[in-house]
Amino acid sequence: MATKNLSIMMTDIQGFTARTSDSTRQDLADLIDEHERLLSPVFSHFDGRIIKTLGDAFLVVFDSPTDAVLCGLTVQEVLRQHNEKAKQKLSVRVAINVGDVNLIDSDILGEPVNIVARLEAITEAGEVWFTEAVYLSMNRKEVPSSEVGERTFKGIPFPIRVYKVINDPESFHFRQIAESVRFTQKCPVIKGLRSQIHNPNEKKSLIKSPWLYVSAFLIISIIAIFSYLSMGRWKFEQKLQAYITSKEYRAAYDMIEKAIKLDPFDEELKTWSVKIAKLEVQKLKDRQDIKRARDWLRQELEAHVYLDSLTLTFLEMETIHELDKRMTGSVNERELWSWVREQIHKKGAGAEIPLLIARKFEGRFIPEVRIWLYDLAFKRGIDAKTLNVWEDCKKVFSRNHSGSNYSKDALEFSRVAYEESLASWMSETIQNGENTALANAIWASNLITQQEPSPILKAMAIIAEAERQSVEDFNNAVTLLKTENKPRLKTLLQGKLDHGRFIGSEWKERLKSTLTKL
Repeated sequence: MATKNLSIMMTDIQGFTARTSDSTRQDLADLIDEHERLLSPVFSHFDGRIIKTLGDAFLVVFDSPTDAVLCGLTVQEVLRQHNEKAKQKLSVRVAINVGDVNLIDSDILGEPVNIVARLEAITEAGEVWFTEAVYLSMNRKEVPSSEVGERTFKGIPFPIRVYKVINDPESFHFRQIAESVRFTQKCPVIKGLRSQIHNPNEKKSLIKSPWLYVSAFLIISIIAIFSYLSMGRWKFEQKLQAYITSKEYRAAYDMIEKAIKLDPFDEELKTWSVKIAKLEVQKLKDRQDIKRARDWLRQELEAHVYLDSLTLTFLEMETIHELDKRMTGSVNERELWSWVREQIHKKGAGAEIPLLIARKFEGRFIPEVRIWLYDLAFKRGIDAKTLNVWEDCKKVFSRNHSGSNYSKDALEFSRVAYEESLASWMSETIQNGENTALANAIWASNLITQQEPSPILKAMAIIAEAERQSVEDFNNAVTLLKTENKPRLKTLLQGKLDHGRFIGSEWKERLKSTLTKL
């Protein structure tokens, strides 16, 4: 089976499925014909070969990734100009990937095709998105782009870093493309984006003196030198792309490091080095070879300052390794907490380290410790709503006095991440709760509403945390509730005796005596 490295583009019309339910068959046929009339000339101009059409979608291949991206950009410009005058507007998504594909008759198969199909599904309408493989192998000076971020696709065992063309109508590149697109009655015509076609019959003598011969010679020499250098870079990028496609990340990394030694001021090479080092580490982690990934990354971080952005990745692996070691067998908790505090305050630890430790502690340690770590991760930038720890917050409220540091952490976290759950819990607990949970619910309600609790709620809070109160305040609370809500008073006293965590013998006797008198 023959294979070839190709740039693969997939396009489709936004909202086509919805249109099918609101259009006649003739309307849909006209729409698809119009779509093909507008896009086919653009593909042809950039030497794109249409492999197949899938209803409203095109699958097109190019020999050059740069041509593929420029083609996508021109497609969007053609549609922009078309939509300014057309009654039936078209909005298209363009996605591009590059890699080795299997050639079967007139079709192509392989993982690169699967990736571009997944990418096209998430591409925003009117935009051109492409994979890191395209970004690394195209001429980035011809197309301004920005990083979208890593995406995980169904059926693809590794994350894909995604980029997009920057939509800036005022930029030189966009103006150049806009000026190159013209419409005829039949179809759009593109001129000037690729090398100009000169008339072979047009003969003009430019060299009229010996000095011009010398000038021409120098110009040709300079062009030859730059062409040689450009060809060297092109071959370098092609080889790099081959390594990335075959997942030989270490070989790609070593090749870049050699290039950096020759040109230590090339920032683009250093950016590549960071990206490919990430891929190598992830590849080793996927193989469960954490120790090898950690040791290799430590060595590279010590050798190269420009890899500093990978410090957090190293700290995460180091933390997992140390935690597994310290939590195996008999755990010395004092040493463990000392180590945890040291880790979370290390330079570069950020939000990820406390978050990682908190997740490793699930089911192993008291909820107060996990909330402390989650709250620290939240304060360092993690979105609290992504952390599913509401049950831990409720446990903290039921185990700690109102207004304690642990309760404050749990309340601060809950107000951001679980506002509705917190409100529901406070209402339910004030109605039927007891002990420290009730005291915390009344305290939290007071803080949130900025209103003093009613005398009855104050009395309930005093009894819920009787061991913290004076005997006089306790007796006054009992007297008030005995008059206002005697059944609730009995429930609170009995709950305190049955489940109270901080009651001394003296207070137990006082509670029993009070309950007996009722």
